Amino acid sequence: MLDVVSEGFGVSIRVRATLTDSSLIARRLGEVEQFICAAPAYISANGTPTEVSDLKHHHCLAYRLADQPGNWVLEGPYGTTSIELPARFIADNSLMLCQMIQSGIGIGALPSFIAKPPLDGGKLVRILPQQKLARRSIYVVYPINRLLQSKVKVFTEFLAGELRKAGF
Repeated sequence: MLDVVSEGFGVSIRVRATLTDSSLIARRLGEVEQFICAAPAYISANGTPTEVSDLKHHHCLAYRLADQPGNWVLEGPYGTTSIELPARFIADNSLMLCQMIQSGIGIGALPSFIAKPPLDGGKLVRILPQQKLARRSIYVVYPINRLLQSKVKVFTEFLAGELRKAGF
């Protein structure tokens, strides 16, 4: 997570369940689903988990910037389940995590906008699709700075429009 003010950024886009209180202005632009995914090669070599508890016997990949890295809270047909995962690899970049999953290293959770292209192309498959991870909100955050306000407003409106067109 960048310190937008000290690092001189005009805006930052954050995908989070909630935002911590800060001196930044935040605008919620939409929501994104998360999908649990694996590469077909991983499934061929290790089998497909059919129950949440099966994940304990698989190589799982975690996202360091998640609300609780290595812990998934899943909502399914029988209620809410929380599972502590045996994280084989932890990444702090979603694109890198996607590449690691595609290479067959393990099972991981990805935001839908990153997971959809490889899912549609057959490079990834959804695991436990009946289980849902919490949706995340997409926020644009920016410091209070009157000189930047018009630029930030134009960019934020553009981004909000593009996200609406994309179904977020």
